[in-house]
Amino acid sequence: MLYLIHPKTEFMENIKFEKIISSKLNFRLKSVFMILFSLMVNLIFSQTPVNDDFTNAIDVTTIINSCSADAAYTIIGATPDKNEGSNWNNNGPKNNVWFKFTAPATGEINITVDRGDSKGTQRRTQLALWLADGITEIQSERYAYDNEDVTMGAVNLTPGIIYYISVDTQSTGYSGTFTLCLQDIVDYDFYEGAIDVTNIINNCSADAIYTIIGATPDKNEGSNWNTNGPKNNVWFKFTAPATGEINITIDRGDSKGTQRRTQLALWQTDGTTEIQSERYSYDDEDVIMGAVDLIPGQIYYISVDTQSSGYSGTFTLCLQDTVDY
Repeated sequence: MLYLIHPKTEFMENIKFEKIISSKLNFRLKSVFMILFSLMVNLIFSQTPVNDDFTNAIDVTTIINSCSADAAYTIIGATPDKNEGSNWNNNGPKNNVWFKFTAPATGEINITVDRGDSKGTQRRTQLALWLADGITEIQSERYAYDNEDVTMGAVNLTPGIIYYISVDTQSTGYSGTFTLCLQDIVDYDFYEGAIDVTNIINNCSADAIYTIIGATPDKNEGSNWNTNGPKNNVWFKFTAPATGEINITIDRGDSKGTQRRTQLALWQTDGTTEIQSERYSYDDEDVIMGAVDLIPGQIYYISVDTQSSGYSGTFTLCLQDTVDY
């Protein structure tokens, strides 16, 4: 008996076969693509930053009094080397990267690791400044809250000498990108960077414009303070008015600021010879202090601190050219 295969049946079988072949081919192509994609992603995220090691520190002397490009640097994929800063809390280092600069003629440097929005994604930043050996610490600082820009300064550097900066985070999960900014003068965290507030005598600063959050100790504590410090003092200066008197108020609460347990002191020009000091009577008090017999035209210094870092916050500063009762 003779059986004939209908042309339509043969055609359908061919289509079915081609679909099977095509399906297998597509599956293999997809598999290859996924493998290549996975390898590419792993390669990107496993790459270490160029400045991962101390020996490959990026020279950032050229950005002093400026900033890097936004989010130009990262610690993602970095590995630990050398030491952690004494004020860090990461039991590390964890993922530190390195920079270096030649100290400017001022002998000062102010360093900011900037983050947030276009500036970068890093959180819980740790920052340290080192001598040229990369292990002798000059200064270190860390975040006060997760998303903080961390700023740190140093004075008495030797102009023309190279110093090193290391940047890390508290743990790998907070790694990200950041912007680096350098200035050749320190801010009011230091006596040398004291803000001149002569122009607010008989007035107040803007509300809550000042803070001691993240500040570091320098010079002395006031004789009436109870900090065993100083702890986180910041500095101001003013030219004594014609009255020869000054009344100083550290205002806080509501829109005025968050600081508590305030410590306040007035100093001669050297920043170490005390004229007067005062501290809080209760946690949320505005602290007021006055002085007489100042020499009109002479510069005097004010330092502000808190009893411990946990009470750090913002505050408003007010000055009057006559003392109160």
